[in-house]
Amino acid sequence: MERSGFNSDPVSLEQDEHSDNVSVRSSSKLLPPPSWNESSVYSKELPAGATLEHYKILKVLGSGGFGITYLVRDTMLKRKVVLKENFPSSYAYRDPFTGCVIPNNEHDAESFQWTLSNFLNEARVLAQLDSPGIVRVLSVFECNGTAYFSMDYVQGLPMDYLGEQQLLAGNCYSEAKLKGLLVHILQILDYLHKKGICHRDIKPGNILLTQEGAPVLIDFGASRRIESNHTQTVLATRGFSSPEQALGRKDMGPWSDLYSLGATFYSLLKGFAPPRGEERLINDTIQPLAASSSLSSHYSKNFLKTIDKALSPRVEDRYASAEAWMKDLRVEGGAVSTIQFSPEEFKSARKRFFNLFALSSSRLMSEGQEHLRTSRKIAFGMIIVLGIIGALLGYSIHGGNRTENEDALGLRFPSVMSTPIPQIISDSRDVSLLSSMDHFDVRLDSPSLSRHALPSVLPDRFSLACVHLRVLQEDKMCPPLYLTIRDEQGKLVSRSFNGFSFTLIESPVLTGFRFVDLPALKVDAPYRFSFETKDNVPHPLKVVSSQITTLESGKVLKPHFKFICAAYDPGVKASLDSPENSKLRELLIASRKRNRTEIDSIVLTEREKVQLRKFARAGYPSAQYKIARLIFERDGRYGEEGGAWLYKAAMGGFIVAQRDLAFLLVGGKEFFPDILQCPVSLSQNYSQAVDLLLMSFTAQDPSALYMLGILYSQGWGVDYSAEMVMRLSKLLAGSGYDLSRLTLSAPILAHWELLGQQDGAYTRMCCSIPDRKMKQFSGVRLVRTSKEGGSLFIDKVILFRDGQEVMSRSFRSALTQESPVLEVSMNMEDYAENVENFEWSIEVIMASANTCGIMEMMEKKELSNDKEKRI
Repeated sequence: MERSGFNSDPVSLEQDEHSDNVSVRSSSKLLPPPSWNESSVYSKELPAGATLEHYKILKVLGSGGFGITYLVRDTMLKRKVVLKENFPSSYAYRDPFTGCVIPNNEHDAESFQWTLSNFLNEARVLAQLDSPGIVRVLSVFECNGTAYFSMDYVQGLPMDYLGEQQLLAGNCYSEAKLKGLLVHILQILDYLHKKGICHRDIKPGNILLTQEGAPVLIDFGASRRIESNHTQTVLATRGFSSPEQALGRKDMGPWSDLYSLGATFYSLLKGFAPPRGEERLINDTIQPLAASSSLSSHYSKNFLKTIDKALSPRVEDRYASAEAWMKDLRVEGGAVSTIQFSPEEFKSARKRFFNLFALSSSRLMSEGQEHLRTSRKIAFGMIIVLGIIGALLGYSIHGGNRTENEDALGLRFPSVMSTPIPQIISDSRDVSLLSSMDHFDVRLDSPSLSRHALPSVLPDRFSLACVHLRVLQEDKMCPPLYLTIRDEQGKLVSRSFNGFSFTLIESPVLTGFRFVDLPALKVDAPYRFSFETKDNVPHPLKVVSSQITTLESGKVLKPHFKFICAAYDPGVKASLDSPENSKLRELLIASRKRNRTEIDSIVLTEREKVQLRKFARAGYPSAQYKIARLIFERDGRYGEEGGAWLYKAAMGGFIVAQRDLAFLLVGGKEFFPDILQCPVSLSQNYSQAVDLLLMSFTAQDPSALYMLGILYSQGWGVDYSAEMVMRLSKLLAGSGYDLSRLTLSAPILAHWELLGQQDGAYTRMCCSIPDRKMKQFSGVRLVRTSKEGGSLFIDKVILFRDGQEVMSRSFRSALTQESPVLEVSMNMEDYAENVENFEWSIEVIMASANTCGIMEMMEKKELSNDKEKRI
């Protein structure tokens, strides 16, 4: 097929007098993996083992709508680098036989050229920069009908990780360290701005921190020259983009990047992003950091004021240059502190966070280019205008192909920790105690409480959705205890939907007491929260708390709690009681428990969907979960908006959402590239998954208990405990899961859940072998852990060395109830002398049907009669 719209001559990266003289070579040829045969074909991503120039592909790091990023080995320099491919999947496809990227038609060929221009712009910008804080471009070349450029492989943590630690540990980074980090980033921006370049997408995910704490700026796909007269891209990240950028104005400059950096540090200190910049121009409700009493006790007024100034919505009130900001920080002689990570912390954190660098330029850029037809520019402009109107009015669930918050790629989303959740928190820096109490008193306007994602001016009332407490019940005979709210006169206000009773877990469990009716609590009135049986009999629970001293009462116990709430709206309550919303009322406040299948089966009209969004914004977790499921049903994935609603529903105490989110956090997509799994793009966070599963523990959901058993067996997010695995195994007796088949001494390399595959439908399960385990590795053990489901067949097990197949064994074996285990031994020395010098991975061709199971690593035994410990 003849390609249209792409010139085979070398493409110059030089677009103006400021560009370096860099060109794209066009003599490259794609070589397939050596293991391929006549029946092999290319899919969207190039396969491991394929070669481009002197780069051998090891694996895909990220794949989006406009590009694919690979980890490759430079065979000339013997090192790993990153290779980025221009692949706009909306406008082009990959020929399955040649691997060439080909525009869909003549109409899309023009758009393909536009994406190529943006792709090469990023390479052009990076090629002329030389700073340790900016990733280097190594080479640019043409191949397969598209273009590529290689870069240094930077292993780092996004700044989202610091925000997570600040939120969990409470201002754990000193001013000296944060100021040092800020100065380092300002030095990078100062260099960039003096080169005449604006980054235009500064945010936590685009700043990587090396193990030594050095920041590296990534994602230059949106960058432009300061003096450029081209139409400005309407590209905005909510909360982090400056007002002038969000509105598409031409008065952008260094001050725009500095606004985004101010927003980045604001989110680091506050735990959430500031309001939209364009909205702040009209009504600025943000509380200055310097006016925050909680922050002022940890950081100097001067430090906080500099961030406030950078975050000014009006350009003239902001810093005009990075130098001016550094001057106000009063750092003498450039001597600054850094935030360093131990090797253990760095490795553990990188496992949980996406390497956003891998996805750095995969984005949709809505810039009107002069070569595009006028009609297309008008149409795209209308989409932008409609998007802004939709943001102001609130979308209907099915109102359009893409929601306001959804990234065009469905990949590059912030960590779940950055989703703002309205909450009131009782934090204490005193020593935590496990204290027995049957009640505690709260007044919501108390200055001892901290508030997040709530108005700075308190409303008259808050609607309460859920109360988070860490509790322990040691009395096995005590019936479930419900959290009961009474007013100053002792009158019952509300009682939690769920109770808490004795569990097998011997430590305090994070529990969410959910209030389905969202009781309205006055902020200036005291309330008593007590633990009571259904018969209103008070009974003590052990609660994580602190002992504080007050003038009125002397020493008192103060529980550590988190109230998930929303500003009270009487109109929403009245609307819920109307007859036309009876179906929604049943969904929102039904007393019985529901599962995902039941919720998915509830069909809503368009009017009801609009009402549903209103109730979700008012704080009803079941409405939030239903919205997430509708988005999933529509798009085949949750995306950013669906993920945010799912997280809000889970934090609001909705058990089904807690379980679903926990499973997404544990992961699965990395093992099954063929299966259309649609996880929220969350950082893999086992510890938070454990918390969510424990919050839903009282529901005794078998799938949640099973996943908890897997996590306890590996020490993922929780201390390893063979005893807990055995206890959970007993609880699962009679269910469709069997934890007794686990080998507790064996590391789990991969796992699969109930994927819903039809019998006989084959897929690939892929995983890498950890470097630290190579010396002990002697093979894999495939274990079926489900008692139910269809026929599970293992067809092939393939071993790869640096992406090249070195072993393939055919089995065509069925894992049944009677024979649930298949062991595949491998002597690694047969395939390499120094196994530690290579990257090893395993691929299993299997028909998993509707089953679950694990792939364990078999280890070499020091003694031949060693026996592995099973439950």
